[in-house]
Amino acid sequence: MKRGIENCCRHFLLLRPCYGLVLLAASAIIALIVLQPEQVTLSTHSGFSLPTSMIPYHWKWETKEESASGEMLIEDIVHFGSEVLLLVRVPSSFGFPNKERLQCRYGTHTHFAYRQALAVHLEDTRTAVICGAPPQDVTWDVSSVLIKIDKDQEIRKGSANPEYKHPLPWNSSSVVYEVFPTHKDVVVFAHGVNNTLGVELPEQERLKQFQCVYGGRYITAVTAQANDVFRCDHPPASVMGDFAGKKVFLRIGGEIIPSLAYYNPLTLKPVGRRAVSDASDEEHLASFEATPGKPKLHHICACTLIYNGSKFLKEWVYYHSHLGVEKFYFYDNNSEDNLDEVIANLANFNVTKHSWPWVKSQEAGFSHCSLLAQPECSWMLYIDIDEYFFPNSSFLLRGNETFLRKNEGGDVSSMAGYKRSSPSILARFIQEAVASRKDVNVTVGQIAIYCHNYGPSGLQQSPPQGVTQGYTCRIKRQRRHKSIVLLSVIVESLRNQVHHFTMKSPYVLETIRPWVAIINHYKFQAWDEFKTKFHRRAASNVADWTEDRNLASNDRVPGLGTKPIKPADWELRYCDVQDYGLRDYTRRVFGFYGKDKRLHLAWE
Repeated sequence: MKRGIENCCRHFLLLRPCYGLVLLAASAIIALIVLQPEQVTLSTHSGFSLPTSMIPYHWKWETKEESASGEMLIEDIVHFGSEVLLLVRVPSSFGFPNKERLQCRYGTHTHFAYRQALAVHLEDTRTAVICGAPPQDVTWDVSSVLIKIDKDQEIRKGSANPEYKHPLPWNSSSVVYEVFPTHKDVVVFAHGVNNTLGVELPEQERLKQFQCVYGGRYITAVTAQANDVFRCDHPPASVMGDFAGKKVFLRIGGEIIPSLAYYNPLTLKPVGRRAVSDASDEEHLASFEATPGKPKLHHICACTLIYNGSKFLKEWVYYHSHLGVEKFYFYDNNSEDNLDEVIANLANFNVTKHSWPWVKSQEAGFSHCSLLAQPECSWMLYIDIDEYFFPNSSFLLRGNETFLRKNEGGDVSSMAGYKRSSPSILARFIQEAVASRKDVNVTVGQIAIYCHNYGPSGLQQSPPQGVTQGYTCRIKRQRRHKSIVLLSVIVESLRNQVHHFTMKSPYVLETIRPWVAIINHYKFQAWDEFKTKFHRRAASNVADWTEDRNLASNDRVPGLGTKPIKPADWELRYCDVQDYGLRDYTRRVFGFYGKDKRLHLAWE
């Protein structure tokens, strides 16, 4: 009897740990079911921290504190189609080589291909390298690609768990690609999101489908959304520093989409992947608050997306600076030419370049530019570098002719010898456009100007003295319009259709009659220049010209198919009216005769 009792006790003691493990596993399963993040309902300002055990695999490395690395590492890779974008983490003490020294290597040890770097975007702690895509017969993934420097050094993929095995296909993926912190919230830019999701719902209900996820751990609600823009609250000040240098993800209808963008709040200065605070969160955020009624540093600025347009840049900057643009924002969309050199030579002008490697995202670039410029610019001129704002001659000459004269002995090449009228031409134009609306219940917050499209004008190559000098024949009918926007009245969602923003009430759009002012759009240039437009269109809502769709779009070229094949009569096309207005005006303002007795322009 005693032995039987002892055996029974022995079996119980052996089995008890097993029963405990079973109970523990059952408890974990119940917890997962109860705490599934898909079932969490967030109010507008709520936050929710996910247990580490519930974080999807592709988030987990973002929740770990990484040690500072003493080498350059490839962090993320995006496939644009004909190009590949590699995002490289660069220690702050490192310099980064120029594109001529870089090649991308794709494939295995036995079957691989090299492609030359096409463009390099330098940022504080990360660099974007653009290379040509490999041939289709080369098999590669994120772990097998590397960047060669001078053929003897290599930059490889980081050792942390990758979020994905294959490079993100930009044309078919949803991905967070930029994060812009403001004093009150965080603006997240995400590509490939279905903007019709929940459109039938009330706005507040629709927004509940989206959440921002900081570092894979902390969730805040989306408060406004349009196009690629999602606005979210910062994490609370007490934990904000914990997520500095971590990725920001978007959660859409319960699904987490990949991210390429890191959170660096205004309270913190980035130092590699870590960050240090110089002031309390509340103090630093408050310092970025806009002071109501305080005038901005610049009355009129200009913003444009640029790709391989450096040869036209000097003429464009000289002219629009003369009109009254006080600061220029150029968003470099993977230019392969000498853009940096040209910008360096424009040191006498207030020019800033911002890297924007994301293709077919012009609308998002303009939204980003509105955020970047809003603290110091009142009005923003959104036009392309082949477009020139041109008020009519009576407006230009009215009441002030001093800007047409050069100071004696002035330095023509640097514009130092020119007097700009005060107020400037653009400032007077805006003032009159705003005053033209007589309705006391509304205020003009955006001005639309129609375009005249110019043709090749008989030229077989780009005019050496500039587009305003060589292209003088245009289509008679005016086309789509561009805009000048009061940045402070743009809606929180930053909703826009390329050159036009949605405004807050009671602000309205004022469309200018063509005989008051026009945009000269030098669209159909000499063929060798024009055919580069077939490479890729800038806006996300238009098809590339090589695609066999949306053939009736206004963005398409009349009479051309989907291949860059030059028509026999190209030089004679799109020519209804000879128009020398802007050519003659720029010659009066910028022209001078050199020792060779020839007319020269200041930007030559």
